[in-house]
Amino acid sequence: MPSLMRERLRIAALVCPLVLGCAGSAAGAISGKATVKTDQGCYVVSSAVALYGSGFAPARTYDVAVDGVDFGQSKTDADGGFATHFSPGGLGAGVVQSVHHVDVTDGTSDASAAFTVTRQTGARFEVSSGDPRQLRALFQAWGFSMDGTQRSLYLHYVPPHGRVRTTVPLGRAGGQCGYLVTRRIRVFPFVPAAGRWTLQVDTAQSYDAQATGPVARFHVVIRRG
Repeated sequence: MPSLMRERLRIAALVCPLVLGCAGSAAGAISGKATVKTDQGCYVVSSAVALYGSGFAPARTYDVAVDGVDFGQSKTDADGGFATHFSPGGLGAGVVQSVHHVDVTDGTSDASAAFTVTRQTGARFEVSSGDPRQLRALFQAWGFSMDGTQRSLYLHYVPPHGRVRTTVPLGRAGGQCGYLVTRRIRVFPFVPAAGRWTLQVDTAQSYDAQATGPVARFHVVIRRG
């Protein structure tokens, strides 16, 4: 198991061994610039990643490295292309997204690409206790876009019994998998009543209890006294 990791956006990367092989022919002229690409930019953890290359020397041994770690060799096809796949490993405790960089070389041509691994859509803030009238924290949200589209996120405050209390904008989730971390803000922008509150993060300006996704819900218990 590789030990070298690269951290982006305060998140770590862990990748399993690559399964290399030559399958079919990728487009690209032999004399053209070498390129590599993954079939997606964003992958939910445990999903397989497909990697395609073109523009390399024909029938040439190529080497693949992920985050600087050598993952093996194979040969390009007669057109200088290749197709292969690998499976990223699991994310460590507390890690919600990891950005990986894959580099390919045949000794004369080099190309690289980036992809992101994410957990299923979720959200959280960093503190677990304190005075709710003064409590401030960084809010973090992930998995709100699987195609790299930036999306505005909203936080809806739902009291223990009743309709939504208020909604506040959190910011825009970006990157390949829709990631957002806010500045330190008030956890509750009002004085909350005691009880179990539901905090819902989604892309809608108006609260919908039946929202299906992308949506994340978590709970905060407010105690009296």
